[in-house]
Amino acid sequence: MYTEYVSVLAELIEEARTGSQTAASKLFRVCWPIAWNAAFRITQQRALAEDAAQTAVQNVFRSLATFDETRPIEPWVRRIAVNASLNALRTESKTSPVDTSELDVSSPLTVAEGSPESGAVIAAVAALPLEQRLVVALHYWLDYSAAEIAELLELPVGTVASRVSRALKTLRTELEEEHVS
Repeated sequence: MYTEYVSVLAELIEEARTGSQTAASKLFRVCWPIAWNAAFRITQQRALAEDAAQTAVQNVFRSLATFDETRPIEPWVRRIAVNASLNALRTESKTSPVDTSELDVSSPLTVAEGSPESGAVIAAVAALPLEQRLVVALHYWLDYSAAEIAELLELPVGTVASRVSRALKTLRTELEEEHVS
C-alpha cells in the first residue's frame, strides 16, 4: 500500500514538473494539510499559519525540480513549512508583540491532544516566550529531536535542551496554578 502511494506520488511530482495543472492540483491537496498543520503548530495563529503555509507550498512547488521522489514528501514539506513559519514569526515579532488573543483553542490541536485540558495547554504554550514556544512546538507537536531543532534554529543542542526544560517548568507551574484555581 505504501509503495503504491509513493509510486503515485512520484508520478504526480513528475507530471507537475512538466506543467500538468491536474497533477499540480492533486499535489497541492497532498501538501497543503501538511504545511498548514505544521504552520499552525508553530504560530498558533490562524492568519499567520495561512500565510506561512501558503509561502511554504509556493516554496515546495518552486523547489519541486530538486526534490528526490524516492524520499517521503511529508518531512520535506513539513520542514519547508516550519522554516516559513519561523520566518513569519520573526517578521511579526519585529512589527508587533505576540498577540495571544488570536489563539484558537478550537483548532485541530485541541482534537489532536484529545484531553479536556488541551485548550489550557495550548493557551499556556502560546503564552511562553517565543524561543521556548518554538522548541516546545517543534519537539512535542512536530516530533523533532533536540538535534534536529538545534540544526533548524541554528542553536547548540544544549541551548535547545535548556529552553525545553525552562518551558516545561513554566508550563508545569502555570497549569498547576490554573488547576488549583
